[in-house]
Amino acid sequence: MPQNTSCTVIPPNRLNFGIIQVNNLYQLCGFGCISCNVSLNCISCGRGFFLNGTVCIQCPLNCAACNLNITSYNISITDNGVVKNQTVYQSSVLCLLCDAASALLNNTCVICTDRNCISCDLNPEYCLLCTVKYTPNAAGVCRPCLSFCDFCDQSGEGLCD
Repeated sequence: MPQNTSCTVIPPNRLNFGIIQVNNLYQLCGFGCISCNVSLNCISCGRGFFLNGTVCIQCPLNCAACNLNITSYNISITDNGVVKNQTVYQSSVLCLLCDAASALLNNTCVICTDRNCISCDLNPEYCLLCTVKYTPNAAGVCRPCLSFCDFCDQSGEGLCD
């Protein structure tokens, strides 16, 4: 007599991997992959990963979106008096978008220097948006709200919203 079994599927955006049904069996897509085909080749990757062929590659730390950058250059090598031209390829992962509280500098994510900062965009030392009960001043430093203010992030330092 068959038993009733159930399976709870957690949405892919919570796991960083997808699930696919193959021959009545549920299989996990590769790490970072949120959608794959029946051969388990990845079709799309989750946040913080990029698709390289059919697999997901994890972005660097604090990087929400990245891609593979391949550069090539020609070199000349002399071998026994014969000059040979050769193309050399170099690859690197470039960050395109950072997680909250990080700034994008030269395709690398750098954490904002102010611990109360949640958005510093292009300069890790200049905060644009602070945590609740803090507001950035003109110098981009998160300053606390006045004690009687619930919010002060819109009106500015020393003012309540």
